[in-house]
Order: sequence, then C-alpha cells, then structure tokens
Amino acid sequence: MYAQHSAPGVRAVLDELAVGRLSTSDVAKLQEELVQELESDPFANDPKRGNVEEKLLVHSYKPFNAEARAESLLLQQHDIVDDDPASHRLAFVTPNDAVYVRHHLPVPVGGGPTSIAVGECRFDVADLMDESKFRRHRVKAVLQCSGNRRSEAQREARELELPDPQGLPWKQGAIANVEWEGVLLADVLRAAGVVPEKKMMTTNDGYERHVQFAGADVPRVGDWKDETGFYGASIPLRHALDVNREVLVAFRMSAFCRDSLLVDSCGSICDIVRHLCRLVVPSKQISNHQSVVVTRRTAWPTHPCVIFSA
Repeated sequence: MYAQHSAPGVRAVLDELAVGRLSTSDVAKLQEELVQELESDPFANDPKRGNVEEKLLVHSYKPFNAEARAESLLLQQHDIVDDDPASHRLAFVTPNDAVYVRHHLPVPVGGGPTSIAVGECRFDVADLMDESKFRRHRVKAVLQCSGNRRSEAQREARELELPDPQGLPWKQGAIANVEWEGVLLADVLRAAGVVPEKKMMTTNDGYERHVQFAGADVPRVGDWKDETGFYGASIPLRHALDVNREVLVAFRMSAFCRDSLLVDSCGSICDIVRHLCRLVVPSKQISNHQSVVVTRRTAWPTHPCVIFSA
C-alpha cells in the first residue's frame, strides 16, 4: 500500500532489526501471496498519465509522485496577450502540467467525489459554481512540498556520515505558484448552518474546536479497505469562519476545472487533501497518521489558507 517506503534507507533500518531468516517454504508461500496482491493492485484504477516524463521528474508511480523539472519552472510561463486580461493574471502562474504531484494513497475510483457533506447538508460542484448561491473568489498561492530539496539534505547527510533523511528524494521542483478559484469556506459553513458563536470555538476544557477535512482516498487492497485511514487534515474553526483569511473551497486550478475534490491549507506542512468528501464541524483537531506522525502539527498559519474542491 505505501509503496514509496520500499527504499534502501527503509530496508537498511529493517536490516538492523532482523532476528532471523525465513525458510525456503515460507519464502515460496509469501511469493504466492505477493502474486495475489499484484492481481488486486490498489493502484490499478489510478489515472492513465501518458508521457509525463518530459516535464516531470517521477519519483514513484505507486503512488504517483513527481516534481517539475527545473527548465519547466524557469521557462514555461503562460503567454501574455494584450487584449486578454486572463493571460496577464496568469502570466507568472505555473502551468498545470508542470505542477508537482504528491500522492499517498490510490486515487478513488472514478476520480473521486463531486460533492461535499457538511453535517446533514451536501453541496455538489454545481452548487459551488452557482454564483446566485455563492460569491466567487480567487487566491494565488505558492505551494511547496515539505520535502522539497530533500535530495540535497540526503547528499549532505551521506557526506557527513549522518542518518539519511527519510522520504522521496525531491530536488527543487516540488513547488508551484497556482491560482485557485472558488468560494469562501466560511460561506459554505454558514450555508450549512454553522454560525460563528464564541462558545462554538472552544471545548469546555479550553481546547480549540476544528474543522476536519476528510478525503475519499483510503488504504485499499482488493476487497479490504481501512475506512479510518483516510487522508485528512484540520484547521481551527475560527480560521475557517474568518472571511479575512480567504479560506476557499475551490473548483478551478489556474483557470482549469479540477477533476476531483481537494483540500489544502496554504503555508502549512502536508495539509493538501485531495478528493475531499466531507467536513466534520465542530470537531477536535484531527489525529490521523499524516497530521500527528508526519507533520507533528502544533501551530497554524496566520495568513490565507486555501481549500480546494472539484
């Protein structure tokens, strides 16, 4: 499932913990089970990406993780047309096909959900795009994977004979400048009946209440799937309801419609959540693996955040 962990650094750690060797018969049995797993490849339904190597440096295919090649970031900008205001607005925006890709789990079958559940309410993409219901907003945001330039740290560590920083060997291309178009999350929450009352912002024992963002991508192998292992994140409720923070539920990425739901808090580490299917509010801070183990979140940005959809 977490195929990116099949790396020399991980195997080196496991070698130190070895307590023995499997018998020939056990190895044969495991090989049979491996064949069965490959026949039910959890990544078999991922999108067919074609020839992406021209603009992207691929680090893993299962899950798919790739960064922009340096020349793509330096040379590829949108053409400026004098009588086209949109071309001026997008002049310094990274082209969509040069934006880095970061996945942790298989893409949901069919590309992911096209609606968001908020308590008893549900909003589909058509609702979000209906300007009679929600006012449109645009936000430009520089996105960067927390592992950007990790390959340099790994090289330095090897030269200094220090432990190798674990993770994909990102170079400098896991970064992009993107314009998101959508509606304010605060407006969506209010439409679902969430009001910014002070008593809602904290629990009785003084902890901040959060909005949890749950993705539809879950660990899955064959008929088995882990419903609690979804990729998710959360931000404080007071941030989500603050219109000045411009937290968006977005349905366009640099003037192009997205094909699935996604959530991201810009300026934060590892807060990108694709295939958004539900918001849990009010709630406690999320405690899934990615937020607690990987990001070790203790603080949130004070500048605008972005939630992406569709």
